[in-house]
Amino acid sequence: MLKTKYEKYIIKRSAVLFLLIAVVDFIFLKNKFLVFFGLLIGSTFSIIKFGMWAILLSKFFLPSRNGAVVVKSIVIFLLLFGGTALLFVISVLINMSLLIGVTEGVLLVPFTVFFLSLIGGAGIKNNDFIK
Repeated sequence: MLKTKYEKYIIKRSAVLFLLIAVVDFIFLKNKFLVFFGLLIGSTFSIIKFGMWAILLSKFFLPSRNGAVVVKSIVIFLLLFGGTALLFVISVLINMSLLIGVTEGVLLVPFTVFFLSLIGGAGIKNNDFIK
């Protein structure tokens, strides 16, 4: 998991965004430690999910893929989707502050990819995502 330079680049930028979000949460939110705990759980889940997607898609786009790879990909997608939904349900049952942190954490990697693409697409910084 996380073998290519792009995957490592995204995770490093996600760690920076994690620290930024944690500082903002500590400054502005009421239940600081519960939100931070949710952020930690959600971001860990998001990074694991990102790594699983990287492995899954690298196998899926091989020229020698067969029907079993497609079925396995669909099953793993549904399991990851169900895991995300279960994480949200458990966090909402525990506390709304935890849900805020989990939501921030789960969206950490997608927002990082979005911001990197936005910056590269605007020509602000060349990050090899947009050519």
